Amino acid sequence: MKKSLVGLVGVGAFLMAFALVACGEKEVPVEVVKEVIVEKEVAVEKIVVKEVAVEKEVVKEVVVVKEVIATAVPVSGSFKVELAKYGGTLRVTSQGSLSQLDPLALKGAAEKVIATHMWDGLFDADLTYTAQPVIADSWTISSDGLTYTMKIRSGLTFHDGSPITSDDIIQSIPRWMDSRSAGGRALKGFVADAPLKKVDDLTFSITLKEPFRSTIEAFGDRTSVYVFPQDVGEIESQIDMGEDNYSRGSGPYMLYRWLKGDRVELARYEGYKSRTDAPSYQAGRRAQYLDKIVYLEVPAEETKIAGLKTDLYDVVEVVGLDFFGTLNAHSEIEIHGGSARASGIWFNLSFPDSITTKDVKIRQAILAGMNMEDFLAALGPKELWWNCAHRYGPCKGKKWRWESTAADHLYDQNDLARAKQLLAESIYDGEPVHIMAPTDYATITPIGPVMKQTMERIGFNVEMPAINWANLLSRLGSQDFDLFTSWTRVETGPLADGFVDLGYAWVREWPDRTLPGLKAKFLRAATIQEQKAAVDELQLYYYDVIPWLQIGYFAAPDAYRKKVQGLGAEMENVFSLYYGNVWLKK
Repeated sequence: MKKSLVGLVGVGAFLMAFALVACGEKEVPVEVVKEVIVEKEVAVEKIVVKEVAVEKEVVKEVVVVKEVIATAVPVSGSFKVELAKYGGTLRVTSQGSLSQLDPLALKGAAEKVIATHMWDGLFDADLTYTAQPVIADSWTISSDGLTYTMKIRSGLTFHDGSPITSDDIIQSIPRWMDSRSAGGRALKGFVADAPLKKVDDLTFSITLKEPFRSTIEAFGDRTSVYVFPQDVGEIESQIDMGEDNYSRGSGPYMLYRWLKGDRVELARYEGYKSRTDAPSYQAGRRAQYLDKIVYLEVPAEETKIAGLKTDLYDVVEVVGLDFFGTLNAHSEIEIHGGSARASGIWFNLSFPDSITTKDVKIRQAILAGMNMEDFLAALGPKELWWNCAHRYGPCKGKKWRWESTAADHLYDQNDLARAKQLLAESIYDGEPVHIMAPTDYATITPIGPVMKQTMERIGFNVEMPAINWANLLSRLGSQDFDLFTSWTRVETGPLADGFVDLGYAWVREWPDRTLPGLKAKFLRAATIQEQKAAVDELQLYYYDVIPWLQIGYFAAPDAYRKKVQGLGAEMENVFSLYYGNVWLKK
């Protein structure tokens, strides 16, 4: 894809501005060839012949000629360093196979990390997961706390060149509130009827029916208010917007090419207008140093690791834990300890005919018979995983605000006799239980065989056919399975907990609405004590009714070649890597 002249001028303008404001830098003369338009008056003799009897008339005319000359301008050393960061293609192995790129309709983390480079949010998260404005510029709150009036930044465009206006925001917010976003679903419970109004092309307002102190925090949820063109915002959030609309993003990188089953290629969007404040994860300045980011589908973990060692790939996201030691010892590879992930089992509760839906004692029998260390040990070395029952905190380091021990007595029972008794008391009659466990996801694949063996030991008839990650995701809204293996992020609390909203395809139709009720209780609590009581109820419900089953936590390391810059220690605890300010050392 060729860069447009406008884009090159934009980068050049930014770099020149960088040079001019580099306070205290010693000026180093560098000869830069620069086109300068100079106007010169040049006399040109023009002969006009008139047909007259005895004379010729000579007329002299002054013509303005434009001449391009080369000149040298002094450039600071910091300018040269910044200029050297631009260019190159970053080669990343995807966490799993890829099925779609709509940031709201997609179901897996592998696609989400790509989509976040293609779409900007109204707000997004910094390194502390605090909401920061991205497309938003400023806002005010009415004295009664009910109306937020918000301005967006001017001069922003979608990847098709059309301007981003308040009309696009007004249509994007409802799509976000109807999606799986925990923040969006929380805010939806507080907004008034017809809450969104246009003030002008760059200003809109949103009105609540009751004050909600976490409004801005909700906007900055990890599934943020991605900004779409108005017509795309009208598409139901659970429906993929379609490949034709993938090229109409709002973020720093645009879709260049998607070879399904092989790779997704993103290219720098030359019309992107970045914020200028200090970068912090997905907030602040996005320098777009890279020409391209290429996500490659490489199913075999061994192939990914070999390619990283031989410089075939630059980054392997979420490395299989068994490879941590060998990569950590490699002289040309950096490896992050990675943020914690919660390994778990999800039950298909949307369909009344699913065996795991019919009787809670079936789910209780599975929990009772599980030895969590057997599952976690299958993932890799002991130093990279740990037992933990807590939904809101990883049981390590400083205690998180909403960590609860209310259900610790129900976790890791490892009681086969009790499991058999519960199964005998249930309605189970020997019918097959279908497990979906992906064969191409290093931090999920090992869980499947242990789950199958454990359930057979309890007395279940288990079927677990081979399936890849993309195929698994495509079946999550179907009756093709009873449970599946996966992992999720560490949740900071009920506001950010998307599962509580039952917005996922495999629990959306579950008639038990206790979880959303407990979240509402937490959000409307008048005191911290009331909020903590609601969290204890949530924690206990997770291990008593068991809509999903937490196995424990593991570190999810990312590995990359040392030439990849901009992924320092501050990025170690983020949920997924972001390449908006990453460059390749030449």
